Amino acid sequence: KAANRYVRRTLRRDVSEDRLGGVKGSFPVDGSYGRFEYLAWAPKFLIDSLRLEQQMEQVARLAPTPVQERVVLRVG
Repeated sequence: KAANRYVRRTLRRDVSEDRLGGVKGSFPVDGSYGRFEYLAWAPKFLIDSLRLEQQMEQVARLAPTPVQERVVLRVG
């Protein structure tokens, strides 16, 4: 969840159309992987991750509240 939140914050909405929705390849942008690039596959994985997070939240809302069992210990 935290990773999704971070990546969503890094998406730029004020860029040219060819970079709109692009996900940066590395952090910092001049890091060793995908240096100064918007990776072609990264938005697809972001969408998959966001959908999974949404499904997990829906399941959590539908799941019944766990019942705590009372355990009685008898000594002697």
